[in-house]
Amino acid sequence: KMAPTTLSDLVRPALFPVRNIMDMATKDLKQGVVKPEASPTASLIDHVTSFFAVFPRVVITLACWYFMFPIEDARTFRLDWVSHVVIRDLIVTFGFAGPWEFILYSDHSPFKTNLAARKFNPVYPKESMIKFCIFWTFISTLVASAIEIVYLHMLANYVLPWEPVLFSLSTLVWLLLMNYIRLGHFYFVHRMIHPWKTTAIPDLGEILYKHVHSLHHKSYNPTTFSGISMHPVESFLYYTVMCVPALFGCHPIIPMLYKHDATLGALWGHDGFGDPGSASYPHYLHHAHFECNYGENLVPFDYWFGTFHAGGPLKSKK
Repeated sequence: KMAPTTLSDLVRPALFPVRNIMDMATKDLKQGVVKPEASPTASLIDHVTSFFAVFPRVVITLACWYFMFPIEDARTFRLDWVSHVVIRDLIVTFGFAGPWEFILYSDHSPFKTNLAARKFNPVYPKESMIKFCIFWTFISTLVASAIEIVYLHMLANYVLPWEPVLFSLSTLVWLLLMNYIRLGHFYFVHRMIHPWKTTAIPDLGEILYKHVHSLHHKSYNPTTFSGISMHPVESFLYYTVMCVPALFGCHPIIPMLYKHDATLGALWGHDGFGDPGSASYPHYLHHAHFECNYGENLVPFDYWFGTFHAGGPLKSKK
């Protein structure tokens, strides 16, 4: 993608997905196609736009919080509040991933033909693979809900402290740090479940890849639903990012926001399309090459640890 050069370009991520759909409807996307590139580090403009990109997820989380039950209700495990968390999370996951998947991949989408030139891999995945990913997305959403359910139960029973004021300096700080905490956590969890390539100690990463993470990598031509198509063990590790602010006594909306960001960021970031799609090209390369680009360049651990890959021939064209 071209780097943003105007204020309008900077704030465009805050208008996702409205701006993206408008581009699909009004622009000839076969024109001006630029070969995607992966950069090892993020520019200052990338950091600024990343804050605007958080805006839709903040709005979604605030809407969820508006319908939230009192924390005190979670003192005992009851079907009413537990089902509230589960149903809400399923609505967020499938309510946003489903329509986006339809727009990009359905033969009935009015935008599919126009979008084809922007797909990283010109071959479309089989319907059976998409159904496979939908099933494991459902399971991962339940795992994420379970973590929040336990967290809320702990809050209600005063096991963990929490900030009672929503609009506080603490909330603002955790919001501003979210991209960096989320992506840093993702890098290390992700790297841990790939082979460590060492003989000095048992290669736990090789074991975890074979029995856990390989499920996610069945989708090497990813779509939206590939994002959290994970083994439950990986889902649990992935969503423990919620625990980082929770252990420091933040307002309960912050772990909820981190969870929704982890969900929606993964779903939209796997959609397989360049702009006006929302896929991460470095992560697409990871699905193609497996042993590179474990994170994102906003927190450039790949660059620092020598695992960054800018592009090149793919292992598979499937």
